[in-house]
Amino acid sequence: MLVALCVLACLSLLVGRVSVPFDAWLSDDPKWAIITELRLPRTLLAMMIGGALGLAGAAMQGYTRNPLADPGVLGVSAMAALGAVLT
Repeated sequence: MLVALCVLACLSLLVGRVSVPFDAWLSDDPKWAIITELRLPRTLLAMMIGGALGLAGAAMQGYTRNPLADPGVLGVSAMAALGAVLT
């Protein structure tokens, strides 16, 4: 899974509305700014958020000592429904 994560992260840096070829990484191409200012922060943030969600799920399973724990165990689904009704 780590290899797939690395491959997909690199692919997310190359693919987008503006195509940035791999040789732009090694030169002073202005398209390098697209990668460093837009795509790299978005990719890193997505990986951190995914890790945080996985950690939260593991913590909930450990807290409830239930390997099949879901948000309904703690009442999150009920509170989300209440919030939807009130708005």
